[in-house]
Amino acid sequence: MGKRIAILLFIPLLILLVLFGLLEMWIAGYKAVDAKRGDELREQARVAVEKRKARAGDAGQNGALGLPQGLASLPKKPTAADFQAYARELPKLEAALRKPELLFTGDPDPVFLRGLQGSLLAYAATLPPSKALPCDLLALDLSLKVQAQGSSTNLMVGVSMQRDAHKALFELLRAGKLSRSDLKTLAQSLEKLRPDPKTFVARMDEDYLAFWTYTDGQVGANGFSQQILILVPGFVARERRLYQNLYLRDRDSMEKDFKLTGAPTELQKMNDADHAFVVALNYPAYPKIRLQYARALTEFSALRALTSLELTGKMPPDAHDYLAEDGKLVYTRAGKSYTLKSGYQGTDIDAASLKFR
Repeated sequence: MGKRIAILLFIPLLILLVLFGLLEMWIAGYKAVDAKRGDELREQARVAVEKRKARAGDAGQNGALGLPQGLASLPKKPTAADFQAYARELPKLEAALRKPELLFTGDPDPVFLRGLQGSLLAYAATLPPSKALPCDLLALDLSLKVQAQGSSTNLMVGVSMQRDAHKALFELLRAGKLSRSDLKTLAQSLEKLRPDPKTFVARMDEDYLAFWTYTDGQVGANGFSQQILILVPGFVARERRLYQNLYLRDRDSMEKDFKLTGAPTELQKMNDADHAFVVALNYPAYPKIRLQYARALTEFSALRALTSLELTGKMPPDAHDYLAEDGKLVYTRAGKSYTLKSGYQGTDIDAASLKFR
């Protein structure tokens, strides 16, 4: 009798051991494409983040420590007195952005940053064009500095702010009331502020590092089956390999031609086919993010092009459309009016926002 009980107990245990062995084989079966390079890029991102954090405490270099909190909250219906009070405090913001860097130890508060820029643009809208121009350029400078750190989420905050600044500058150009001196100032400022597409790759690097850091601790995945799998030795390592392979592919594509492969549904398919639970929940939607970033880069290029057309009647030779396959901005001229268009897959995207006058 005792022997029978022992056999009955042994069979379920054997089945569990076989299942566990098969699970371990499945986990080990997914290989890293280039583990060495993945490790190198992760370490590179870690060092960059640590250096930025170390510099963030330097009040002489870091303008973020002097950002005026009070300038982020103009009333919904500001009065003349509100704008006068704002003007008195504005030099503090100008001084902060004159510092070499604008650094945060973590992702900055997007509500504060949007409020800071929104109040600045609202104030600029009350000024004559020549006086509004420096404020709108200050708003653009702020948006670009926000993009220089943190995750792709933080990049998108900066891109949204950048496009708001673009809108204000396009309106100044359309109005046709900027003097030749103003146009020269605008052209020179845009040359100094030109964004670098590699900024997007740097934010991808920090996303990659953040995923590794996230999976170092307790992974709070949803669902009982996912929680059980995460406790299985090697499961998180497999998820990391999945993320790394996707990341290296996307990063290589971005570095070479600013394009990404893979349809938006790819992560869902991966979840279904490979059971990439943690990756499917955390891998950023890079194709969509890239499109938004490319849009901002193209608008910036359009600002340079329109300014050059107004000053010289010619397009700058390095004007680039990051949305179109051929990389070319297209404009037509009718008298004193210019129309500038950007295309994506043969379709105009919000061409009205790129119209001059």
